[in-house]
Amino acid sequence: MIYRYFAVFSMLLMFCCFCLLSACNLFGGKDTGEGNEPIARVFNNFLYQEDLEKMLGDNYSAEDSANLSDYYVYDWVHRNLLLKKAELELPNSKEEIEQKIEDYRASLLLFLYEQRLLEENTDTLVRTTDINEYYQEHKESFILRENILKAQFVILKKESPQLDSVRYWMKDGSESSMKALQTYCFQYAMNFSLTPVWSTFEEFSQEIPIPEEEINTFLTSSSLYETKDGVNIYFVNISEYGLQGNLAPMDYKRGEISKVLINKRRIEHIKKRKKEIYKEALDKNQYEVFN
Repeated sequence: MIYRYFAVFSMLLMFCCFCLLSACNLFGGKDTGEGNEPIARVFNNFLYQEDLEKMLGDNYSAEDSANLSDYYVYDWVHRNLLLKKAELELPNSKEEIEQKIEDYRASLLLFLYEQRLLEENTDTLVRTTDINEYYQEHKESFILRENILKAQFVILKKESPQLDSVRYWMKDGSESSMKALQTYCFQYAMNFSLTPVWSTFEEFSQEIPIPEEEINTFLTSSSLYETKDGVNIYFVNISEYGLQGNLAPMDYKRGEISKVLINKRRIEHIKKRKKEIYKEALDKNQYEVFN
């Protein structure tokens, strides 16, 4: 679906290029009458002062306005010369270009309409039972390619006060301990996260330096993990983990699965609306296929 939208966006970009190319005299035109002296001409196309004024507006200084005017005149002349040359040397491509423009216009309208249909379906609630069912049916897609963990951590200077209290609060994990620890961290911590969140081991190790020989011990640790370097002391509580090559925990894939199910729901909504449009046209005899 995302790839399709990217392809449509690319077509729309090309459509804009064609529009610019076919409308190179956008800033000018035929002689519009007396009192409107042209400032440039390419064959029978003229550029007028009023065209420049419309483009520039009133947001520039006199110097900037003069410089931009020179640029627009230069650009207008070269665009129109190039367009004329293309028309002369590619006389048979006019119909092809017009057909492509029409195709891109149709693609744009269909894209915008599908976006509107997607916006109609605002139901983003996904039931846990649906997530679990999808997880069970697609387990082979959820094999971990790297180690992951869900943990809380606190980083302190080694000389920070009440380190024994920090150890107690993190091991205890009660609401009162977490509240006391949070207050402490706001005052002393270099960095901390008391709400366990999933991350890859590589991401987590950017915060907490784990010696390579301790990685397995660290991930499988059921108690408070503590390490230090020359400056800081680190405390980590791991609530869940997953090892490379094993099945990822469902909780880790919950967000990804929800997005997949919501996207499937939206695609089904578009299919349903297309069938309704087809049926309505059929009932009203709005189309025919001639043999």
